[in-house]
Amino acid sequence: GDTMNLHNVPESLLRDIVNVNNLFPTLLTHGALPYMLESVGGAGTRGLIINVSSMAAHLRLPLISVYCASKAFTRNFSMSLSAEYINKGIDVLAVN
Repeated sequence: GDTMNLHNVPESLLRDIVNVNNLFPTLLTHGALPYMLESVGGAGTRGLIINVSSMAAHLRLPLISVYCASKAFTRNFSMSLSAEYINKGIDVLAVN
């Protein structure tokens, strides 16, 4: 789509970006973790969560600030979850 300054971006688009890139993966992970925790550990099995981030998470890109911020959230969310669940048999990665 076309890029535009933040004050011109429709609020519905901002909500869509945050919902798709942040809220949905957070809720999906929240719902999946109890089942994953029940399944890991036997016979050396591990769980794996892969989130889709972007190199935009590391950059300051004008006209797509909300997208960049949403991908930075995904990156940090994944790193924090990795630290939280690594000893419980679940690896968490963010693909850039």
